[in-house]
Amino acid sequence: MSGINNTIHDCLISVTGRAPEQDLMKRVIRLLPASILLLAEHWGPNDTEFRDKTLIWISNNKKMLEGELCGIN
Repeated sequence: MSGINNTIHDCLISVTGRAPEQDLMKRVIRLLPASILLLAEHWGPNDTEFRDKTLIWISNNKKMLEGELCGIN
Protein backbone atom coordinates (compact mmCIF):
# COMPACT_ATOMS: atom_id res chain seq x y z
CA MET A 1 0.00 0.00 0.00
CA SER A 2 1.30 3.45 -0.84
CA GLY A 3 1.64 6.21 1.75
CA ILE A 4 -1.55 8.00 0.72
CA ASN A 5 -3.47 4.71 0.77
CA ASN A 6 -2.09 3.93 4.23
CA THR A 7 -3.26 7.30 5.53
CA ILE A 8 -6.71 6.98 3.92
CA HIS A 9 -6.99 3.44 5.29
CA ASP A 10 -6.12 4.55 8.83
CA CYS A 11 -8.47 7.54 8.69
CA LEU A 12 -11.36 5.41 7.46
CA ILE A 13 -10.76 2.91 10.26
CA SER A 14 -10.78 5.79 12.76
CA VAL A 15 -14.11 7.07 11.42
CA THR A 16 -15.90 3.76 10.71
CA GLY A 17 -14.24 1.33 13.10
CA ARG A 18 -13.56 -1.19 10.34
CA ALA A 19 -11.11 -1.79 7.53
CA PRO A 20 -12.24 -0.26 4.22
CA GLU A 21 -12.20 -1.98 0.86
CA GLN A 22 -9.72 -0.81 -1.78
CA ASP A 23 -12.51 0.65 -3.95
CA LEU A 24 -13.65 2.90 -1.11
CA MET A 25 -10.13 4.22 -0.59
CA LYS A 26 -9.86 5.00 -4.31
CA ARG A 27 -13.19 6.86 -4.19
CA VAL A 28 -12.10 8.88 -1.17
CA ILE A 29 -8.86 9.84 -2.93
CA ARG A 30 -10.88 10.99 -5.96
CA LEU A 31 -13.21 13.05 -3.75
CA LEU A 32 -10.61 14.62 -1.45
CA PRO A 33 -10.16 18.33 -2.16
CA ALA A 34 -7.06 19.21 -4.15
CA SER A 35 -5.83 21.35 -1.25
CA ILE A 36 -5.58 18.24 0.95
CA LEU A 37 -3.92 16.14 -1.75
CA LEU A 38 -1.40 18.94 -2.33
CA LEU A 39 -0.37 18.65 1.33
CA ALA A 40 0.54 15.01 0.72
CA GLU A 41 2.45 15.97 -2.40
CA HIS A 42 4.29 18.80 -0.66
CA TRP A 43 4.95 17.35 2.81
CA GLY A 44 4.51 13.64 2.17
CA PRO A 45 1.58 11.30 2.76
CA ASN A 46 2.61 10.54 6.34
CA ASP A 47 2.62 14.19 7.39
CA THR A 48 0.47 15.06 10.41
CA GLU A 49 -1.30 17.94 8.66
CA PHE A 50 -2.30 15.73 5.72
CA ARG A 51 -3.50 12.99 8.06
CA ASP A 52 -5.44 15.41 10.30
CA LYS A 53 -7.13 17.22 7.41
CA THR A 54 -8.00 13.91 5.75
CA LEU A 55 -9.51 12.59 8.97
CA ILE A 56 -11.53 15.78 9.46
CA TRP A 57 -12.69 15.75 5.83
CA ILE A 58 -13.83 12.11 6.04
CA SER A 59 -15.59 12.80 9.36
CA ASN A 60 -17.30 15.93 8.00
CA ASN A 61 -18.36 14.13 4.82
CA LYS A 62 -19.36 10.83 6.40
CA LYS A 63 -23.01 11.37 5.50
CA MET A 64 -22.10 12.04 1.86
CA LEU A 65 -19.85 8.98 1.86
CA GLU A 66 -22.38 6.84 3.70
CA GLY A 67 -23.18 4.78 0.60
CA GLU A 68 -19.47 4.13 0.02
CA LEU A 69 -18.86 3.43 3.71
CA CYS A 70 -21.64 0.84 3.65
CA GLY A 71 -20.42 -0.64 0.39
CA ILE A 72 -23.38 0.76 -1.56
CA ASN A 73 -22.48 2.14 -4.99
